[in-house]
Amino acid sequence: MSFQKMIHNALPDPRKIIHDLDVDESQPGTLLRDVDCLLGFMKEHKLAASGHYHFFPSDRLVELNNLLTKPTPYEGNRPQQHYFHQLHGLYLLLRCSGLLRVSQSKNRFLEVDPNLDECWRNMNGQSRYASLLEAWLLKGFDMLFEMA
Repeated sequence: MSFQKMIHNALPDPRKIIHDLDVDESQPGTLLRDVDCLLGFMKEHKLAASGHYHFFPSDRLVELNNLLTKPTPYEGNRPQQHYFHQLHGLYLLLRCSGLLRVSQSKNRFLEVDPNLDECWRNMNGQSRYASLLEAWLLKGFDMLFEMA
């Protein structure tokens, strides 16, 4: 028996792993809870898109960071989005998934796409998690490359 076949036979079927995976707001991590929290905040507050890459406005970064399950400690005076690793990652994920978009008005604002948000709300935990993973795998690298 070849080495590849031995490895293939020794590893569990990835489809079974995904099928059996319990996904909710608290597992396998807090990703879904944090995404829902940011989406809820964005629907209630009109935030101006900041800078060339349309980031969160710097005067709201600490507030947004504190909404997360595990906020990044920050004690500086001039916050920038990349200092808040989790928040920045969630921003990138929301943008590449299309859930968060930049308005097409003269003054650019960050807004939740209402059609995608409705689809998001109708998905179960596994589908939400998988859709975020798919968006990141398909569009995340391109988004990072554009920002480099």
